[in-house]
Amino acid sequence: MSYDSQISEFQDIFNPQIYGTVIKSLRIVANWDITTMTFKTPAVASNLATLVTKCCKKFRTECIKIQDEQRKKLAENFLLLWQEEVPVLINKKALENQFDKRQSKKIVLPSKEDVKRLYDYLNNECNICLEILKDEFNFNAWKLLTQCTLISIQIFNRRRAGEIERLLIANYQTKQDLTEHIDKELYKKLADTTKNFAKQFVRLTIRGKRGRPVSVLLNPLAVNCIDTILAYREQANVSSNNEFIFSVPGNNDTAKKYIRECPLMRRFSNDCGAAMPSTLRGTTLRKHVATYTSLLNVEDCQIDKLANFMGHAKEIHKSYYQVPVPISEITEVSKMLIAALGDDEEEDILDGNEEDSESDENSESSADEDEDTDYVINSKNISRNDYKDGSSDYSQAPESTSQTIKKRKIVRRRWTTAEKNILIKQFGRLSKITRLPSLVKCAELIKKNPILHDRTPAQIKTFINNQKGCKK
Repeated sequence: MSYDSQISEFQDIFNPQIYGTVIKSLRIVANWDITTMTFKTPAVASNLATLVTKCCKKFRTECIKIQDEQRKKLAENFLLLWQEEVPVLINKKALENQFDKRQSKKIVLPSKEDVKRLYDYLNNECNICLEILKDEFNFNAWKLLTQCTLISIQIFNRRRAGEIERLLIANYQTKQDLTEHIDKELYKKLADTTKNFAKQFVRLTIRGKRGRPVSVLLNPLAVNCIDTILAYREQANVSSNNEFIFSVPGNNDTAKKYIRECPLMRRFSNDCGAAMPSTLRGTTLRKHVATYTSLLNVEDCQIDKLANFMGHAKEIHKSYYQVPVPISEITEVSKMLIAALGDDEEEDILDGNEEDSESDENSESSADEDEDTDYVINSKNISRNDYKDGSSDYSQAPESTSQTIKKRKIVRRRWTTAEKNILIKQFGRLSKITRLPSLVKCAELIKKNPILHDRTPAQIKTFINNQKGCKK
C-alpha cells in the first residue's frame, strides 16, 4: 500500500518536502499507537531510522558519481533534517518502549537439574554412538554423534550460539593441554590436585564476537568424539574442502557447510525430559552461570577470568548476564533498608544479619587487610573442587552455596548490656567511631573479657559498624 502516490521509487523519499510523509510512513510500519503514544514494534522503528540514514548517504554518493548536483543537494538537506529530528521523534521513544518491554519480560533461568539432565543425556548419546562406530561406520550414528558433541561442548563452555558450530579443524589441531612444557615455572607452583584436575582438559582458541579470540575447553569425552567424527568424514561424504568440524555431508555450495546449534538445542532440550525445556537456550545458559557464580561471592579476579572466557567485558558480565536474584534482595537488602529508617527494631534485624555474614569480609575491613588475614575466609576456597562431580558443569557450583547457607544458620542472641559496656569502655561511643577496629584487636578483646567468649571477632566488628551513625 502506498501512503503517497507521488513516490514511485525509494530514492524519491530523499526530498525535504516529503520529510513529514516519510516520518508518518515509518510510524505506520512500526505500529505507532496515537492513543498511548508508543510503538508496538519499537525495534522496527529504530532499525528503519538507521536504514533510511544509510540509504540516503549511499544515494548521495551515487549522485556525486553521476554529477547530479540537484538531487545531491536534496539528499543532503533531507539527511540534515533526518539526523536532526529523528533522534527525538523516533529513536528516543523507540528506546523507551524497548526498555519497557524488556523490563516487563520475565527472565526464567534454567534449573541446575535441567542443565545436568540435558548434559548427561548428551554424554550418554555420545557414548552409545561411539560404541556403534567402534566396530564399523554407521551414518546415523555418526550424524547423531556430531550433533550431540556440538551441543555438549556448547553447554559446558557456555559459548554463544554460532561460535562452536563454526569450530574449524585448524583450531582443533592447535589444542593444548597443561604440561610442564607450556610454562615450567608456573607448572611447578601448581598443587598436585590442581595438576591432576587440569589433565582432564585441553584448550583451544576460536574467533569470538567481533573477532575476539576466546577459549574452548574440551574434556576427554569431547576429544574422543571429535577424533571419531574426523576419522569418518570421508565415509560420511563430507567434502574435503569443508573446513568445519561439525560439517554437513554433501557438496551443496548454496547451503551452510556446518550444522546449526539453535534447532538442535531446542530438539535435545525436549528429548532429555527437562522440566522447563524452553529455558535451555544459549543466552539463558550464559546468564545461568553468570548469575549463580555471583552467589558464591567470588573475587573480582575470578569474575574477570570467567567474563574473559565467555568473551565479554566484566561490566557486560555484571550488567547483562547476571540476573538479579530476588532471594538475595528480599533477605539482605530489605534488612539494610529497614535499618536505614531508624526503627527501634533495627538492632534485632542487623544482629540477625551479622551471624549470616560471619564468614564474609566486612566492607570496611579492606584497610586492615594485612592484620585480618588469619580471620578472613578466602573465597578462593570455592573453586575447582566444587565442580568435581563428574558432570564437569559450572551449573553444579550453586550446590555449594546452598550448603554454605545451611551452615550459617545460627540461633540469634541479643547483645547484653554488659557486652555493650565492654565495647564502649574499649572503643568509646560506638556511634561516633570513625575507624573500625581490626579483627586482631577484636580477638584480643575477647581474650581479655570472658563475657565476650561467645562472640567472634567478625560479630564484634559487624556490631560496631552497625552502631556507627545511630542516635542512641
